[in-house]
Amino acid sequence: MTNFSGSPCSVCKELLNDKEKLGIVICPDCGAPYHRGCYNKDEGCVYSALHKNGFVWEREPPEKIAKTESTGEMPMETVEDGFFGELRETLDRMGWYEKMKNLKPEERFIYGVSEKEIAHFQGGASAMRFIRYRQIEAGRKININVIAGLLSPFYMFYSRMRVMGIIIYLITFLFGLPYTIAMFYDLTGTSLPFSTEALAEVAGILGIFNFGLKIVIAIFYDYFYLRWMARKIKLIRCRFFYDGDLYGEEIDKEISAEEKDEYYRILTDAGKPGFGICALDTIAVTIAVTLAAYILMFSFL
Repeated sequence: MTNFSGSPCSVCKELLNDKEKLGIVICPDCGAPYHRGCYNKDEGCVYSALHKNGFVWEREPPEKIAKTESTGEMPMETVEDGFFGELRETLDRMGWYEKMKNLKPEERFIYGVSEKEIAHFQGGASAMRFIRYRQIEAGRKININVIAGLLSPFYMFYSRMRVMGIIIYLITFLFGLPYTIAMFYDLTGTSLPFSTEALAEVAGILGIFNFGLKIVIAIFYDYFYLRWMARKIKLIRCRFFYDGDLYGEEIDKEISAEEKDEYYRILTDAGKPGFGICALDTIAVTIAVTLAAYILMFSFL
């Protein structure tokens, strides 16, 4: 079994540790390993210019790693071991490793899109995430994502699932409507048209539904995200490889290396999650919903 412990990051050259908090990212093109922070900061692989020439990052033996630390040279690892890391035994138990070990990332497909496309779309992806996606494709749709449940709908905005985020935001807003009504009447100085006990009872019931919604999101978020991502990738792919819409005919033409690079760049721009996107979407939706709610309430005064 192989792992990245003791191998230097392709950017900062510091030794990698498989137990790092942010995890390790593997370039889907050549298999080079990175700290997740280094990969995101550098916005991709440092060897990207060599990818079109078939560059493959390979690991050198441990004794040679010790010799090259002083010179700053990069230790090497095979592509399949680099991509799967120490999850190789897990893949063996599932019967997947033998099927995929000789395939490149662009030849391993999940819901009709390659692992290479997924990795670019997400701005990097670990082997563990691909295992989770393959389990979903195989029918195991339940994959607990606690963060997605706790932080919804903001996690959807962060992941660029804008439509789903807006829907969850509106549902959450409706579940919290009793509190909004109470605050509105308090600000306007008018008395409630119903008892506070009734309002508290409704708020409690809706709070239970809201908690249930978060549980459902936590359980099925990865499934929803994978299906959404696969469709987005296919739509972008149509601009380069297909004639017409998502279900059009494939164009019989050669795609240049420059067009492929542009395709993967667009994938990265279209899907890479970000806190800036999350903040802008949250502010925009909050302002829109708040204005609509107060206009509606004032119309009943």
